[in-house]
Amino acid sequence: MRGQPDACRCDPCAPRLEEGSEVPVIVHIPIQHRNRRFHPGTISTRKIGVWVESGRLARLGAMNDRYQRGLDRQKELGGPTAVRARVYDTLADIAPDLSRFAIEFAYGDIHSRPGLEAAKRELVILGILIVLGDTERQLEAHYQSALAAGLTSRELVEATLQALPYAGFPRVLNAMGIARRVLDEQHLLPVAH
Repeated sequence: MRGQPDACRCDPCAPRLEEGSEVPVIVHIPIQHRNRRFHPGTISTRKIGVWVESGRLARLGAMNDRYQRGLDRQKELGGPTAVRARVYDTLADIAPDLSRFAIEFAYGDIHSRPGLEAAKRELVILGILIVLGDTERQLEAHYQSALAAGLTSRELVEATLQALPYAGFPRVLNAMGIARRVLDEQHLLPVAH
């Protein structure tokens, strides 16, 4: 990848790239294309950031306050979990911006707002995910985040049971199975009553 002031020598870029300059940096990136080996693409931005998680390209684009707030909030909740990494990695070749959207919007804009502490937000999220159904990976990630935010295993079980009148037995049974798996992985079983 090119884009550093001393690396890009193409005609449009060379005259404009100076250390500390306010003009945008032009970055030339080879992009995988379905019928060709590489399709050249260009991104113009002031600040380029590349983050690599587990040896994979996790993000390319402008680092912004929303994204940084989202990353900071995820770190408070135990960091990007293996579950989230698997979800994002699975979709990186079809929707590479999806992880950035989740981090910026869900964590940078919403989860990091003042007014509710992280543990209470996680209870709300768990209730919604249980009612939605078919959210196994998200439930697993948020049970982990809820524990990292300070909720106890007993509180997670009670929050899951609280969804029963609203979500029904099938969804609560599925969610409780996921909660059990997370608690078992963290050596928090059996849950005291």
